[in-house]
Amino acid sequence: DEFLVHILCSEREDLYYIGQAKNLNIRVQEHLHGEYDSAFTKRAGDWTVIQTISCLVNTGHRYKTTHNKDEKQGIY
Repeated sequence: DEFLVHILCSEREDLYYIGQAKNLNIRVQEHLHGEYDSAFTKRAGDWTVIQTISCLVNTGHRYKTTHNKDEKQGIY
């Protein structure tokens, strides 16, 4: 199965989010509409996809990384 690692950006909250999904369109809609009550991404409704990376293997590792844009190191 193919997975997409995605990087989202919220201009309003000044944050980045990294996640993975099999169906990026559905996953982005879930982020935008706050599908999960305790989700970090619920706090912003303006997430935009700034980068995707196609992966053929899901290692089973689930991760979330957030960065304040003023604190980020390097370029995404």
